[in-house]
Amino acid sequence: FNAAVVDLGNSAVAGNLDNDALLVVESAINNAPEPAVFDGLSATIPNDQVAPLTGNVTVTDVNFGEDRVVEQTDVQTTYGTFSIVESGDWTYTLDTTDATVAGLAVGESVNDVIALTSVDGTMANLVIRITALTQVAEITNTINGDTGELRRDLDPHLLQGKLSFSFLKTEALADDGNNKDAYITLYGSSGSSAESLVDLRIQTDRFLVRNTDNAAYPGGIIEAPFTPNEWYDIEIMWDMSQTNQITILINGEVLGGGAFSTAAIVDPDCPTVDACIPEGVERVQWRFGDNGTVIPFGSYFVDNIAIYSDTGGTTLQFADDFESYFVGDSFSGSADYPNSVDAVVSVYDVGAGAGNTPAAFFNLVGAINSDSTDVLMDSVTVIDPDPGEDMLVEQTATATQYGTFSILASGAWEYTLDTTDPTIAAMVQGDRLTDTIQISSVDGTTAELVITINGVGGTQSGDNNVAVIIDTDPGDTGELRYALGADGPLAAGRVELKIKRLDDTLGDGDAFITLFNSDTNNAGAILDFRIRDDSFGVRNPSSIDTSTLPHTLDAFMDVRITWEYPGGDTTQFPEVTISVDGVSLAPFTPDNSPFGGVTHVAVRFGDNSGVREDTGKVSVDDLAIYSDTTGFHSWCERSRQSG
Repeated sequence: FNAAVVDLGNSAVAGNLDNDALLVVESAINNAPEPAVFDGLSATIPNDQVAPLTGNVTVTDVNFGEDRVVEQTDVQTTYGTFSIVESGDWTYTLDTTDATVAGLAVGESVNDVIALTSVDGTMANLVIRITALTQVAEITNTINGDTGELRRDLDPHLLQGKLSFSFLKTEALADDGNNKDAYITLYGSSGSSAESLVDLRIQTDRFLVRNTDNAAYPGGIIEAPFTPNEWYDIEIMWDMSQTNQITILINGEVLGGGAFSTAAIVDPDCPTVDACIPEGVERVQWRFGDNGTVIPFGSYFVDNIAIYSDTGGTTLQFADDFESYFVGDSFSGSADYPNSVDAVVSVYDVGAGAGNTPAAFFNLVGAINSDSTDVLMDSVTVIDPDPGEDMLVEQTATATQYGTFSILASGAWEYTLDTTDPTIAAMVQGDRLTDTIQISSVDGTTAELVITINGVGGTQSGDNNVAVIIDTDPGDTGELRYALGADGPLAAGRVELKIKRLDDTLGDGDAFITLFNSDTNNAGAILDFRIRDDSFGVRNPSSIDTSTLPHTLDAFMDVRITWEYPGGDTTQFPEVTISVDGVSLAPFTPDNSPFGGVTHVAVRFGDNSGVREDTGKVSVDDLAIYSDTTGFHSWCERSRQSG
C-alpha cells in the first residue's frame, strides 16, 4: 500500500487547495482494482505487403501505474510475427508466403487474432485483418430510364484490337421482380446494341452473345455457363479484315470453340459489317440493368481494363486498374469515362455490408377520385437481400387521415376513401389531396405509401386547354411529336414551350424534350433534354451541368431551346442552347451523331418498358417552332384555348 502525505500547513494554505484535485489524488490512491480498457484493437494489411505494419494500442486504467501493456517480442502469430512495447506501440510483419494468405481471392480476408494483456492482467485481442481488397469500377442501376454504364470512347477507332478485363456480377433482382443482365459491348458508329460488333450478355446463369440465338444468324448459339458472385477474366479479340472477326476467352477458355462472325448482320439496318461498322470499334461499354427498372441490391464490378490496338495484345492503347482514384469518385464527366452513368470507384470487399440490410420498397403510390366508394386495391413490392425479410408487417382496418387502410404481408393492400369527410366532400375538379400512410417491412424498414385523391365535380377553374401526355403503353413512351415534313430538316431553329410535370412518386418516370433527325432515335438526336422530378439532364453529352436551371414541380416552366449548324452544314456538329424560366446554360455541342438537321420535335414521358401510374402526367402548352434561332420565322405555333 502506497500512502501519500499532504501537509496542509496553515489554514490559509489549505484554503487555496483545489478540492477536486484532492478527490482525484484520493481516488488514484484508494480506489478498488478495476480492469483496464483497451482502444485501437483493429488494423488492416494487404495480403501482399512485405513492409512491417505499425500501430498503437491505448490502455486506460483508473488504477495508478496500470495503463501499460505486457511487452511481447517477435512472437509468432497465425500469419506473421508480432512485437509490442509497454506504451502500446506495436509492429506486425506478415508472412506473405503463407498458403492461406497468398491464396486469398479478390475481396477475401482472414483475421490474425493476437492476445494482449495489460499489467493488471486484463486481456484483449488485437485483430489484424489480412485482405485481398482492390479498387474497382462499380456499376449500379438506380436510374429509372437508363442503364448503369461505364463507357470508354476510343480514339483512334480500332479495326482490330484486344480488350481484357475482370468482372464480377452479383445477383440483380430489379423492382419488377426479374433478374437483370449485365453487358460488355463493342460499338461501331451505331448506338444500337443490335448493330454492335459484339454484345456479350451476362445473364442469370449464362453468357450469351446477343442475336446468335436469332434464326437469321448463320452460326449456332454462342453461350457458356455463368455463376453470379464470382470473378471472371475476359479477353475479346477482333479483326475486321476477317470473316470471323471475333474471339472471346472466358477464364482462358475459348467461347463457342473459336472465332465467330458478328451477329450485327441479323439486323435489317446492318446488311454488311463494312456498312454498319465502317471504322471499327469506336467505344467499349459495360452496362447493367435496363431502361425501365432499377436494381436496389446489385452491382457489376469491373477491374484491370486493358485495350490494345492489335489482337496479340502487344501495343497498349489504354489501361486502368482504378487504384489511382479516390473511393466514391464518379466516372460521369471524368477524363477517361466522361459519358458513364451510375458508375463510381469502390473497394470490392466481400466482408463489407455484413449484417441487416434495409429493405427497398416499390410502387408506393395509388390514386382515387374524391367521390369513389369503391375499394382501391394494389400491391407494394418489397425487396430485401436478407432471407425471409422481403415481407411487410400486416395492418388491418387502420384509420388514415381520409380513409381506412389494410395491407397483407405479401404487399397487397386495400384503401377505402371516407367520402363523407368534410374535406373530401368539398373537393371539386382540379383539387388534389394526398393521404400518406406509413408501412413497414418485417426488418423494421419503413416507407410511406401515398394515395392521391383527385377532386371531381364542381366548377373547373380556368379556360386554358393544354396537351397532356401519359404513358399507358408497356412497349412505348407517351409522346407528343411534331414532324416538320417538307418544312424540314432545319439547320437552325428555336423551340419554345411551357411544360409541367408531376413528382416521380406520383408518375414514376421522366419526361424528355427531344430534337430528332430523320433517324428518330436517341443516337442521332440533336438534343435529348431530360426532365426529372427534381432536376434536369442532357443525354449527349451527359457531362453537361444543369444544376443552375430552376426546376418547379406541378407548375409550368418556360423552356427555350435553340440549335445551329456552322454555316448551315448539317454534316457538322451543331451548337445547342437551353433556357428554363430565363436561366440559360452555356452553348454546348452534342457528342453523339447529331447530323442531318432537326426533322421532328417530341415531348415524351415514361419509357419503353412499362406504364406509369394514371396520376403521372406531363402537360405542354404554347408550343412554337421557329426556323431561326432568334424566333422571327415560325413554322408551327400551338396555343390551345377552349372554344
